[in-house]
Amino acid sequence: MTTPDMEALRALRTEVYRSVGCRRDALFAIRDAALTAPVIESPAHLSLAPTFQRHWGSVYDALNQGTLDGGALHELLMRYPLASTTAWYAVDASVWPRCDAETSPQRGYSHHHTRQSHGQPLVVGWNDSWLVQIPECCSRWTAPQHGRHMLPGETGNQVAAEQSRTLLHHKPFDGTPIVSCDAGYDPVQ
Repeated sequence: MTTPDMEALRALRTEVYRSVGCRRDALFAIRDAALTAPVIESPAHLSLAPTFQRHWGSVYDALNQGTLDGGALHELLMRYPLASTTAWYAVDASVWPRCDAETSPQRGYSHHHTRQSHGQPLVVGWNDSWLVQIPECCSRWTAPQHGRHMLPGETGNQVAAEQSRTLLHHKPFDGTPIVSCDAGYDPVQ
């Protein structure tokens, strides 16, 4: 990685740290652990990651008491796009299954191609929609631009359209950006 790239990464990391409020050190340690842990089976497993230098109890304390300015973080991510000559973005949703957590708020039913519930391709849990910038050359890395929790009753198409409008509102483009959606989205909507 070149020196300017390292400096940009350092600046981004500093600004992300500033957008975190209460329990910022523990939340930042959780973020680092989530990025480096080979498998995350539960929040307590994050404390086993080599980068996590705190007690396991601080994981739950930070998740329960920590604060984050989501709007500031969203604006921050928009200011750090990939260096690319193309304006290509992708929208996809990820489901965190919580089938047995009846008291968890805002759980919804989400379509899932590999998991089944009573013979149906549905999962009960939390669904998050991600809008990311795609690099112009082959890479496994993307640049998150907008993440949003989907509320029960919302469709992936509605949230993807909202995220695309937000992208167009916040970024100036020379040409027309391309936004690709995963196969689970309804093209008729």
